[in-house]
Order: sequence, then structure tokens, then C-alpha cells
Amino acid sequence: MKRASLLVSLVALASCVGDVPPPRDPAVLKLPAVGVGGADVAATVGPAAASETDVTVPVDDDDGVWGSRLALVTIVEFSDFQCPFCSRAETTLTQLRSDYGPDRLRIVFKNEPLPFHPNARPAADAAATVHALGGDQAFWTFHAAAFQNQQILSPESYEAWAQKAGVGLLAFRDAIRTGQYAGAVDRDMATAQKLGVNGTPAFFINGVSLTGAQPLSKFKQVIDVAMSQAQAAVEKGTPRDGLYRAMVTSNYQPPKDDDDDLAPDVSVWKVPVGNSPTQGPANALVTIVEFSDFQCPYCSKVEPTLKDLKVQYGDRIRLVWKNEPLPFHQRAVPAALFALEARAEKGDRGFWDAHDRLFASQPKLEDADLDVIGRAMGLDLAKTHAAMATKKYQSTLDADSDLGDDVQASGTPHFFINGRRLVGAQPKDKFVAIIDEELKKAQALVAAGTRPDAVYAETIEDCQRNGAFDPTTMGTTPNVGLMAQGAEEYGSHDKTFEISDPGTVRVIDDSGAVLIEPSRKYGIIDTLISSDGAGMPHLHQKAGGSRMPPTAETVAKRLHYVHQEGAAVYKFAVARMAEVATELMKRNRLVSEDIDWLVPHQANRRIIEATAERMKLGPERVMVTIHKYGNTTAATIPLCLWDYESKLKAGDRLILAAFGGGFTWGGAYLTWAYDGRKRTARSDSEPR
Repeated sequence: MKRASLLVSLVALASCVGDVPPPRDPAVLKLPAVGVGGADVAATVGPAAASETDVTVPVDDDDGVWGSRLALVTIVEFSDFQCPFCSRAETTLTQLRSDYGPDRLRIVFKNEPLPFHPNARPAADAAATVHALGGDQAFWTFHAAAFQNQQILSPESYEAWAQKAGVGLLAFRDAIRTGQYAGAVDRDMATAQKLGVNGTPAFFINGVSLTGAQPLSKFKQVIDVAMSQAQAAVEKGTPRDGLYRAMVTSNYQPPKDDDDDLAPDVSVWKVPVGNSPTQGPANALVTIVEFSDFQCPYCSKVEPTLKDLKVQYGDRIRLVWKNEPLPFHQRAVPAALFALEARAEKGDRGFWDAHDRLFASQPKLEDADLDVIGRAMGLDLAKTHAAMATKKYQSTLDADSDLGDDVQASGTPHFFINGRRLVGAQPKDKFVAIIDEELKKAQALVAAGTRPDAVYAETIEDCQRNGAFDPTTMGTTPNVGLMAQGAEEYGSHDKTFEISDPGTVRVIDDSGAVLIEPSRKYGIIDTLISSDGAGMPHLHQKAGGSRMPPTAETVAKRLHYVHQEGAAVYKFAVARMAEVATELMKRNRLVSEDIDWLVPHQANRRIIEATAERMKLGPERVMVTIHKYGNTTAATIPLCLWDYESKLKAGDRLILAAFGGGFTWGGAYLTWAYDGRKRTARSDSEPR
């Protein structure tokens, strides 16, 4: 959960977006032998032996496992049932099973459901439940069905696939309802974080990291080296039963902490205490504001650290709780409402008592579990039931969430220590380093005459509500997420463009980019990219690339001019931009009413209007800037986001669609992360 930012340029979307594989014959995902008459069951079990749960890259008892424990090579896979790249990787893994066999290769599945895939966590819980109730054979049957049918992930599908795997429906339903095996998924996610996994699919091959849906040849390259190493170890006396542990110990390299290479973040964010629950005196010199979620395993993990800090610093620090229940944690909101009702009945002391009990109860946070906690605390259960049923304190949750959006508190737990950001369940020394620095600053303020109870307010006074004050960059404009250059002069670069359709706007070179940061609530959900070389004669530039490098002769022959046949490109662009947009909607089970904005490539207004018409979107939901900037080619989509930023709201669903030469086309479905109307960091003098 590092706050590392990635600057992703949205230039030439049709050629830069990650390639999502097209739909394919589900048969290619079928596992060899597994689930067919039990023929491969013996191979997946292996002899009883010492636990491998304490290996650095662990194999837990409730993981789905294919292959023998005595195999020379073990692949531990972190995957997401809704991730299209994970689906593509499954084809490769199936081939590896066939090529190496269960005696030489073992595959271990671990869940890493990504937060922006709404069906991933429920599917993971269902898979864990099937494994617990039916074992490895049942798990792999469910696993294959889920990846073959990513478009219909749903509770009804999970029940059908569980029954197909031989799991009793009533037992499955009861376990899902109570979240009986959800802890296995939480543990996998915690392991993924510990190992530095920040995307799916991710693999560890005898401890060697391999990230992404790599080609078969890349997997085989790593596997063959690992197999040779393992065979050599066996020949030197390493027992096969302890081979995996020995190989991981030898091969595993801990993830490099990117933050170690960065200068300390000294930005101070304005995070008001407001009426939130506090623990510690108002005159504490250091205030720690925590955005947290009662169902989040990482939030639970950091609680002992916070208690140690209270013991170490005593009244010199104050804790402030802000609710940030993540949307994929179904019991986070009821738990938060319960805690706020406890506060209403028993004050802040009652809130923190409920806080401790809720984290101790995790993951058991069903209504019955909350009743047990309420009785032990002496709460009025009728009031707690009413508070949850009517969402009595929803406005408080919304206010905390809005503040979190303002200060870009994406993901939980998320801390501000006297306004300075610290993200994730960090070790104690990370907290201590910032606290000690802030104590010195606070003591200097007190020595200069500031009352102790005014230190926090004075520390964050110069910060913007939705921005940060960085004392090392006074006078600069804070990063607001978007940056773009608008075209200043139409046709300023159109001397390299030949065109047969005068209705298409001349191309104007420009640039645009979007800053993307980690988020557990919003982000890029799905992408799609395609190409068809048959379109090359209609839109291309003959020279200037590797096939025909620039020479004096190519320049003299005017081969560096872009050639476009407007009529052919128009027909193609309308069809393909609408096709990619509707396919993204279909894959994510969206209808026109679900889309807040279409962000189309700005080559021709007729293309934009025709695409929107095919998507059944009115003009009020279509971004258009061609009348202001012309066709800025690769910059058109970033410029649209820049121009319409003030109209975007947190949670808005956007479809991006673009096309390019040759022909290429692509699209992306994403959810917007913040309310553009609240952004005040950009100067009014900047172009729009």
C-alpha cells in the first residue's frame, strides 16, 4: 500500500492500453484429468509431511493445489477471478500442466481479488468455500468454470458451479452467508501484500517472482532453470519433502521498497478532527488521523502498532478515527454504524471499546456477532438494530468518506500524522520516525508561544482543504491529477498531413497525460485493444518508421505525409469505437444508463455523434472538445478529461474509446476518483 504514483500517458490509447485477450473457446481452460472421474486426485494430494505454511512464500493447508508436494518446481499463483489477464494466464498454466506433469510441477492458487473488480472478492470467497467443503478436485472444477465464464460471475453462478463440483448446496449457502471461509481469502491478500504483490496475475516459481500474463516461453525459461537447480539440490542430498522450502530460501528476493529511494514526504494535509471519535487529550502535540475499515484485515493488522505507540508516547499523541468502509467489504458499514451507536450511548470511551471488540471479532461481523459484542458492552440492542437498519449515521460515514476523497486517502488503513501522510499497515519504526519529527516541530511552536491545544490547528492552517502544503515547494501548484497542453493555433502542424476528406479536422500535435495513483475504491476496471492491418491503405504514413527510415529521398518524395481516406476511416471509426465501447459494457454488465460519460477520440464530430448514438447516449453525456482544440490526435482523451474535470464526480463511470492508424482501436472502462468541483489547486489562468 505504498503511495507510489504512476504517470500514465493516455497517448494513442489504441496502441498503448494493456492488451486484453478476446473471448475464446472455453474448452482451452479445461484442466487435464482434474475433475474427470477423479483420475488425477492422487497426483494432487501427495504424502503427509511437515507444514509449508511458514515458508516465505507459503503453501497453506487450504490453498487449491494441483500436482505433487514432491514436485521439483512449485508455482504459487496470486490471481483474481474477474481479471482478464489472469484468464489469459490460465491458458498458459494449462499448457504447463500438460508439458511437465504433476510429478515435476505443482501449482498453488492464492486469491488476490482486486478492489476495482466488484465480482472478484465474492468469487474468491465462493472458491475458498468450495475448497473447504470439497477439497482440491472440487476447487479446480469451480476454478475452471469461473474463468471460463468471467462474464457471468454472480451468486447464482457460484451456487451452480459449486454443485457441479460436488458440494452440497445447503452447506455452501450457509458457509457463504456466515463468511465461514472468508478468512482464507483475507490471509492470501495479507500474504500478497507482504510479498509485494501489487497486481494480478503474479507468480512465484520456487520463490522466483514472475509478474503478469507472460508468454509460455517465459514461464518455461524460468521453470527449466528452477528445475535444474532443484534437481542439483536433490542430488546433493536435499530431501524432496523439504525441497520447496530450500528452493524458496535460496531464490526469494524481498520486494524493494521504492520509498527508500525517495525523499521523505513532508507535505502537510489539512485533515480536520471535526466531531470524530478521539483517544488522547486535545492538547497532545501530535494528532494521528486514521481512515479505517472494521472489516479490513490490514486495518486489524496495524492496531497492535497503534496500541504500542500509545504506550510509548502516552498523552503526547492523540488518535482520531475516520470511517472509510470499502465497498467490497459487505460488513464494514454495519460495523461502523454499530460503533457509532455505541458512541452515542456511551461516548468516546464506548466507541473505542466497540472498536477493539470489532477488530478482535474480525472476520466475524454478522448481525449475530454484533449482538454478542453489544450484550457484552451493555448496549441497547434495539437501538443498535435500528441504527443499522435505518443507517442512522450514514451522513457521518459520507462526510468521512468525502474528506478521504479530498485528501486522497485511497485504501485503508491511511494515516495523517500532524497532516503528514503514511499509507498502509506500516511497521512501528515508520510511525516513530514521523512522530518524533513532528514532536520537535510542535515543541518549537509551544516554545514560541502557541498553546499546546492549538498546535494541530496551527500546523495544518496553511493547507488547502483538498490539497497539501509542502514547505519544501512553497509557491508551487499541488499536483491535481491531470495535466494537458491545449492547441494554441489551428493547423499549426498540419503541413505533414494529406487528406482526401475536407470534413475531417487537421491534425494538431499536442500532448496530454493523467496521473494515476493506487486506489481501493476507484480506477481502471477493464481495457480492450484490437487491430486490423487491412486498414493500412486507408490511414498510414509511408515513411519515418523502422520499415522505411527517413532519408533525403523519402522527404523529397513526400513520404512523411499522413495519408487518410476520410470515407473509409469514418465507417471504420464509427463501427469500431462503438464496438469497443459496447463490448466493454457487455463484459462488465453495464447498460447505457450506467455510463456517466463517453470520452471519445476527437477526430471528427460526425464520428463522435454516431458512436454516441449507437451507445444510446445523449449529447449531455459525451465529452466534446474538437470545436475548441481540433484533432490533437493522441492528446484528445486527456484534453477531454482536463476540460470536463469540473463536471466529474467521484464514482462516475467513464468509457474511453479511440482509434488510430493501420487500423488500431481500443477502449477502457474506469471509475473516476474525485469530485472535480472541489478541486481548487489549479489556477484560474490555466487554459481550458
